[in-house]
Parts: sequence; C-alpha cells; structure tokens
Amino acid sequence: MTDRLLSHDDFLDRIPRGKLPSGATRAQRADEDRLRIAMAELHQADYALTRFVRANCLVADDTNPTPLVVKGGFAVRHVYGGQRFSKDADIILRSPDLVIEGATPSLIVFPPGMRLRSQTLTESGKCWYVTIDYVGTDGKARMITCDLNERERALRLPPPRPERFASLFFDDGFRVWCASPMEIVAEKIAALLDERQARIRFIYDLWAVLAHGPTCWSTIAMRELLSDLLAAKGLPNPADVASAVREIADSRGASEAWAEQVIETMPGKGRTIASVMGELEDLFADWLSGRFDEECGGNRQPAHVGRPET
Repeated sequence: MTDRLLSHDDFLDRIPRGKLPSGATRAQRADEDRLRIAMAELHQADYALTRFVRANCLVADDTNPTPLVVKGGFAVRHVYGGQRFSKDADIILRSPDLVIEGATPSLIVFPPGMRLRSQTLTESGKCWYVTIDYVGTDGKARMITCDLNERERALRLPPPRPERFASLFFDDGFRVWCASPMEIVAEKIAALLDERQARIRFIYDLWAVLAHGPTCWSTIAMRELLSDLLAAKGLPNPADVASAVREIADSRGASEAWAEQVIETMPGKGRTIASVMGELEDLFADWLSGRFDEECGGNRQPAHVGRPET
C-alpha cells in the first residue's frame, strides 16, 4: 500500500463539519470557523500519527506480526472505537526477545516527509521518547512524538492481534498489529491506580474499550495481568478494583475539566466523561466477578454494553 500525502484541500474536506442552523448569525458562523480551525490542528497531528503507525504496524501477514505494535490512547481511538484525540502514539516491541537497546531509529520506519528530531532513553532503559519532525498538509513544519516501549518477559501479556484501523484519511482500509484489549484495559487500570499517572480521561478510555468489545476474557488471566502490572509499579493490588477506580474518578473529577467535557459522539448526545462511570462499574461487575466467563463462553458481549459511534 502506498502512502500518498493528501492535498490540503482534500485533508480539510475529510474533516466532519458542524451543522449550522438555517439563518445562522455572523457570530455563530465565526464560532464555527474557529472550531473548524482548532479541529484541523488536532487532525493534522492525528493524520501524521496515523501515517506513522501505518508505516510501522501494518498487517501484511496475519501470522507474522511486525516488530512494533500500537497500544495506548491512539489504539483506543482508531481500533477500539474511542473518540478522544491522543497527543502521541504508544508503540511496544512485539516480543520480549526484542530489546530496546538499538531499537531506535533502526526498527522505526519513517514515512515520506518525516524525520527523526530527537530520541531520549529513560533511566530504566526500557522506553525511548522519540520526537519526529514532519510537514503538514498546509506546508507548516510540525512535530509528533512516539513512546517506544520494551515488552517485559515477566508480564503475562496476550499476543498482539491484527485489527482494523479506522481513519478519515485513508480510503483503502487497512489493519495494524495492535496490543490486545485486555492488555490496554489492564494498563489503563494500573495507570489510574498510580497517583503519579492517574488522569480522568483514562476513565473514558476504559469505557470505550470495554464497550467496544469483545470483552469476554478470562477473569483469572486479567487479574493475573493486572497483578503483574501493579507489582511492577510497586503498587498494592486492591481487592475491589471498581471501588478504587471510582475513588480516583471522584477525586480527579473535581480538579480536571475532562470530567465534564461533553463528547458529542458518545451514545446519547451530550453525555459527559463523568457520566459513563456508572456503566463502567456495571462492566467491572460482570468482568471481575467472572460472569463474562460463565455467560459468553469467551466470545459474546453482555447485552447491556453500548458501543461508541464510529
């Protein structure tokens, strides 16, 4: 598959427009223009990150994963039905047999028009922070970032999966190698339970993945993975994960505007991030109690789960 850079006009035409009422005032039109400019900025980064992930994680053979696998918030948005924009791409090595040392830039493929600006290895030696320069469709010099992580052998992680990648900017449709939803959910929970990392937006990411499905995983496998992740962070493993996440949501929600941000593309227009917490707790109850194992035999989604619009 070729990576043909869109013209700026084509790029703008693919961004959904708001619907102004008939007879809209000049002020309303000006507000719509400002919103469209702001959305175009978000989509410039999203388009660049999409090109980067496509170049590095594209599925060519269902049995042979690429060296790099996408995960995190960017995967939530484009693979698991979320609507939140992600500021960077989280990439992980497909196998613990691959090591971070020397992994960048030798393992990274840079699409046409992109080049490495800088790379910083963390003190642990298990993650590279990579900064990439590129030119947007508007001809302006821009920058995106990527976190390249090592896959730890001690973690009982499911293998990566070939998944369809949804994008406004590619007509042909394609699939990428992606971390499993179980891995993404466990990492989001572990991050929420870590006061140094916890963000209210992770609540929405959790809901988006669990609601998108399939969510019928082994409860035992998920508990083991979450226990491994928390142990690696030096954090206790709470007996009641749902209550612990609720406490985080309540404490962070008071101080983070994200908790009240309206996501128009959620089922039921005008819902806020905070409003999905009740449904998320229902998902936790089914999943952590083991009812997913009992009711769906590993492949059916509970009937009460809603799906984000795509």
